[in-house]
Amino acid sequence: MMRLLDLFSGAGGAADAASVVAKRLKERMADLRAVWGIPWGFPGLDKLTGGIHEGEVTILAARPRVGKTTIMAQVADSVCTYLAGEEGAAKYPKHVLKLVMCESSAEVFQQRLLCFRARVSIRKVREGRLTAVQFERYKQAAREFCTLPIRYLDDANSLDAIGAFLADRREPACWWALDYLQKIPSVSGRANDGRVAATNLISTALTELGRRVAPGLVLSQLTRAVDQREEGAPSAARCFAGP
Repeated sequence: MMRLLDLFSGAGGAADAASVVAKRLKERMADLRAVWGIPWGFPGLDKLTGGIHEGEVTILAARPRVGKTTIMAQVADSVCTYLAGEEGAAKYPKHVLKLVMCESSAEVFQQRLLCFRARVSIRKVREGRLTAVQFERYKQAAREFCTLPIRYLDDANSLDAIGAFLADRREPACWWALDYLQKIPSVSGRANDGRVAATNLISTALTELGRRVAPGLVLSQLTRAVDQREEGAPSAARCFAGP
């Protein structure tokens, strides 16, 4: 939607916008694959969205400790696999994934991703209880991991630093992810605006990065207040009520 709005608000006018839209439609009709963007790695989500597309920023919001970072790791693995393939290498030559770690460290995330690739439990790795077969898979995944096109910004200390990292064209990004939105430090000079205003400002900046730099995934924490309700979930009235 944002891309279409940009087209119609640009200097080229409606005729140019219609031409671009028609060209994209023709391309889709000539290529009827279910996934024409970068695969998410989740079949249902790929079928629903057609993959990850340029200009889009996806926000994954959930309560703490439900697996948001694990999902981020699985999507990162899927993007790496895509870049290693013929189509990805041709479309995104010398591109990388850029991961902004505001919550866990890059080391912790790498271990999570490595365990996913090796198909072993991270708990078993931490406890040193791998079978011989699992250990061989882990070593093989570790060797492959050294070649993955992933770059980290660990312990991001400002929104400006995040923007500079993602927009750095020396290593262009094909996709990026951020864990997580509420951990981004308040914008300089806006500390008195309140957290809601700061979050809105940060969300706007990240959306702009998605449009100008590369598509991205932003993790966001939801309040635990829902756990205090007797039914444990939002009511239908809250879900469907209008403004």
